[in-house]
Amino acid sequence: VDLTKCRDFSKVDVAEILAKIQTARGVLTFPNQSPNLSLNDQLFFASLFGEPETHTAIKGVPGYPQILEIIREKDAPVVFGEDWHSDHSFQSWPASFSFFRATGTMTPIGTNNTQFAHCIDAWNDLCPKLKSICFDLKASHSSLKAYGKAEQGGHAKNSLAAMQGTKGMIASDKPLLPDQYHPVV
Repeated sequence: VDLTKCRDFSKVDVAEILAKIQTARGVLTFPNQSPNLSLNDQLFFASLFGEPETHTAIKGVPGYPQILEIIREKDAPVVFGEDWHSDHSFQSWPASFSFFRATGTMTPIGTNNTQFAHCIDAWNDLCPKLKSICFDLKASHSSLKAYGKAEQGGHAKNSLAAMQGTKGMIASDKPLLPDQYHPVV
């Protein structure tokens, strides 16, 4: 699939990609993309799956507020997104998808790796008693812990600390969202 041609995708093409994402347990790769894949192409491709959102805690690429350039420097003491997290679950209506484009050299194992977990099968395998216990639980999804300063309850090695140690990643001037409680996230 050549994502520079995404404007030519039919509804059937998009439905097939969506089915592959679900079959692949949420992670689908499109290797060997053209170096000419533009920010406009990326934004248009994302829009085929819903309304692209603007991150509430980080400023996007100039002219493309929905697109973040995640800068992960090999020798940074705190690396953006390195710890276990769920993209955007701190928003009142979290995004269904995250799209990534790797443009740099990958670093060695144990430094700046992204791994994915698909939890639907884990949920389906739970016994009914454990599921019933889980239904009564509430999970707090916090932008303050991820992007807040220490006095706001932010973790010492959170995404804000990582952004402050990199070039180009800038915190948004918007207020951080209050903790969200989701029944299904």
